[in-house]
Amino acid sequence: MHRIFTICMLAAALLACLGARAPAQLENPLVARGDRSYPPYEYTDENGDPAGFNIELLYALAEEMSMDIRISMGPWSRVRKQLEAGEIDIITGMHYSGQRDSHVDFSVPHTRVSHVAFVRKTDNIESAADIAQKAIIVQQDDIMHDYVRKNGMGRSVHPVDDPEAALSLLASGTHECALLPLRHGLYYIKQNRYDNLVAIEPPILQTKYCFAVQEGAKDLLSRLNEGLFALKNKGTYREIYQKWFGIYEKQDAWQTLRYYILGLSVALVLLGGSLMWTYLLRKQVAARTRDLEEQTRQHQQTAQALKHSEAWKQSAGPCFPATHDRGGSRPEARKAANSW
Repeated sequence: MHRIFTICMLAAALLACLGARAPAQLENPLVARGDRSYPPYEYTDENGDPAGFNIELLYALAEEMSMDIRISMGPWSRVRKQLEAGEIDIITGMHYSGQRDSHVDFSVPHTRVSHVAFVRKTDNIESAADIAQKAIIVQQDDIMHDYVRKNGMGRSVHPVDDPEAALSLLASGTHECALLPLRHGLYYIKQNRYDNLVAIEPPILQTKYCFAVQEGAKDLLSRLNEGLFALKNKGTYREIYQKWFGIYEKQDAWQTLRYYILGLSVALVLLGGSLMWTYLLRKQVAARTRDLEEQTRQHQQTAQALKHSEAWKQSAGPCFPATHDRGGSRPEARKAANSW
């Protein structure tokens, strides 16, 4: 009996220890929030429900890890402040930066995002360097808002509530560029038919897009990372990714191919120009060489002719008849006549 009692006590102690490892924050429904206007990553759909890649991914993770997570949406600036104040447990999608990491904790990245400048096609803006002193539109408290403040970019900076508002202003002729995620901007350009807008590449900034939790919530962070790892191993992550971003991957692939084709075309033009220049140079050198050879041959002929002429004069000199005096008679004849 004593042995059975001892075993029971040890089992109870073990269960107590295991129970102590599960943080209180994971026992109750976890409160997660996302940006209501950040498609295709996250947004509120026409029925008022959370939707997007981040939302579907977090729901799949919650199912995989048997976690009770309740998701709602709101304006980004408000959602960010709620997490930093400890009012919610999770943000469904937040771009990592060192400055932000001092206020919240980040999961391993679930996506990587390229941020670019959107401009009007008629404006003379061709690269990121051209926007340094332009009037820039950004989403309030978004990663690009942090970026322009940190780097002192723009003649003026104009924060708006969401990316759609940023592109609407730009398309209407207000301000000069909008700094937004590439896929995000392309989504709204297609949806709202902003045919006068275009993205400038390459990206200004590339970020890691993660789940975010309260600073110090290590247990929750560990569960999220473990869930992401499990979803990737099972192929669930890839299925969700293809559902939301497959069309953009094709566009990105074509965009990349266009850059390769453009680069190859430039290289071929330069190569063709180099070959043509080389051909013309060789042609000129050959013509000049022929001229020099002809001049050399003529000089040699002239020198040879002069040499023959001198030689002939020297050999023919003794054969010339004696010269006459002014009277027209030879000296010998005059001498003979005088002797008579």
